Amino acid sequence: MKNSSNPVINRQLDPETSLPGTWGANTAPLTVGNVASKSWLALAFLIAGAVIGWHVPMGIAAVAAIIAFGLGLFLVFRSTPLGAGSVLTYAVIEGVALGAVSAASQAKYPGIVVAALSGTLIAFLVVLIAFMFGLRANPKITRIVGLMGWAYVAYLFVSLGIAMFTGFDTGSVSVMGIPLGAILGSIAVGIGVYYILVDFTDITQAVHSGASENLAWTLVFGLMLSIIWVYIELLRVLRYVWGD
Repeated sequence: MKNSSNPVINRQLDPETSLPGTWGANTAPLTVGNVASKSWLALAFLIAGAVIGWHVPMGIAAVAAIIAFGLGLFLVFRSTPLGAGSVLTYAVIEGVALGAVSAASQAKYPGIVVAALSGTLIAFLVVLIAFMFGLRANPKITRIVGLMGWAYVAYLFVSLGIAMFTGFDTGSVSVMGIPLGAILGSIAVGIGVYYILVDFTDITQAVHSGASENLAWTLVFGLMLSIIWVYIELLRVLRYVWGD
């Protein structure tokens, strides 16, 4: 199988380009149960990190966010299957950053965290139900959505730079009465929701193609990134809405 929707997963599913241990009969085959059980474990580590982050100073949280971002990029572009250590380490560090951001948001906008968590859960369940009824990610659409995602990340960095040097929040610019940050954030939520579908599609394709269980943590990492993305962007959009 050479046509996974996710190019990172695709390199590892291709028996001609993947490294030993990701394909074939030398190791146990991947199952949905493998991915599900590891996903719950990763979620537990993420929550544990968030509980810690809820109570730490923002300075520590900022360091955690920087480390999580760097580690996340390294894992995304790593060409070999991920292991439990790297994924769970990322989950804890990212959890610390998310917990601190959530605490700060909750202090300023009471109820916003519950709303963001509820929205993320609803999005996940809607995609899961749609997937169960046959909806699948399309590789061409995935490439377009991927480019949109990277463009949005670039926008965030530019906005951060402008805010640091001028104190101006580009997201507060009004477009037909709606903050630009809310508009772009809503699009970003859609990107994240689509990538949850991509992750479900990749997991199913990997299982049906006879991939090794060594690929499970890579798939878990991808799904975790998509869910975190949706939560962060929902939190961002709601902060603009709450601010009004």
